[in-house]
Amino acid sequence: MVFESKRSEGLHAGRTHLAGIAMILTVTVLLTGTIVSRPVSAVEDERMVTIADITDFHGHIEHGEWVESQLERARRHNPGNTVAVSAGDLVGGSPYPSAVQQDRPTLDMAGVWGLTVSAMGNHELDRGVDDFNDRIAAPDNGIAWLAANVTHTKQFSNLHDYSMRTINGTRVAFVGAVTDRLSSVLSASVMKDVQLNDTAVRSINRVADRLSDGDESNGEADVVVALIHDDADAIAKDRTGLDGNIDLVYAGHTHANKTGRHTRSGAPIIEAGSYGNAVAVQDLLVSGSGRDSHVTVRDAFGVPLERRADTTVRTASAGSSPAVDQRAGDIVRAANAFAHADGDVPVSKVSQPYDKTGERGRDAFGETPTFGSDSPIPAVCAHGPSI
Repeated sequence: MVFESKRSEGLHAGRTHLAGIAMILTVTVLLTGTIVSRPVSAVEDERMVTIADITDFHGHIEHGEWVESQLERARRHNPGNTVAVSAGDLVGGSPYPSAVQQDRPTLDMAGVWGLTVSAMGNHELDRGVDDFNDRIAAPDNGIAWLAANVTHTKQFSNLHDYSMRTINGTRVAFVGAVTDRLSSVLSASVMKDVQLNDTAVRSINRVADRLSDGDESNGEADVVVALIHDDADAIAKDRTGLDGNIDLVYAGHTHANKTGRHTRSGAPIIEAGSYGNAVAVQDLLVSGSGRDSHVTVRDAFGVPLERRADTTVRTASAGSSPAVDQRAGDIVRAANAFAHADGDVPVSKVSQPYDKTGERGRDAFGETPTFGSDSPIPAVCAHGPSI
């Protein structure tokens, strides 16, 4: 995949393909099978920035070491010029080893990864707005949380429209948004504290246009990357559509691996599955600056997504695996130990074996089809003597 664009003079036209633009001095560059004609001056000025994205990790720290191995691979590919990002739902809806500590292990894992930018997903709000703002989005965690379509009330003082990073001399703006259908996936008690001020797509366009208008006083970016916690297909098919000032889009929310989607101007839209089973790694080749910048997006390792199942097979056959920061494994082991100790503490007992198919079992536990989550605990406490 190769996408190349150039900022135009029009604010909303944004970037346009270079094909058809008259050039006196050109050089032919071969990029993964695609031939692109580019100005000699642009090639001489070219800088490379690498973005590595995950989404919908949901506290699956058991896959944290694999994610770290892929981020390390990306860092070695472009040393000092690689940034790790998330398209939301980093925490929340998590397995017990992370959930029992309110996802502290996951936030620590993100620190090991060097993840410093994320869209806010719906699950970041599982414990309410105050918990998100004061604990998850606390500055000490080192993550800039983004959602341009959420009104930034005092309760959202740690939420931002965008985060600007200078990487390899390039100003990269990450602009975030959460799904427009937030009210359908949040409880009413939490949603009452959240105000969506516009659609995700229009909000991203608003911020991207401001960062691409040539006015340095209100912020100016050389590259705009959108992090949207919503379905890649919904983004691609949106009636308004992301405009030409967005160079790359990372999506989320559906837990699916989705590639081959694009904005109307051709920018890639990539959704990297869930649970740390996939990482998207893209190179951005940038020349010029501001509204005069040229941006080419290509897959760093030849494919849009690195999938855990595929890399496990490759590393097994090769007899080696990428280096992993030891701290990632330490976090997993410590979280598992805590979870086992906490999970071994009895909360109650019953006088005879539980059989949910029997009459007493149905009376005690209702028609609960499985013995999952915490659903049986109230019934156990009510029908069995407390200890």
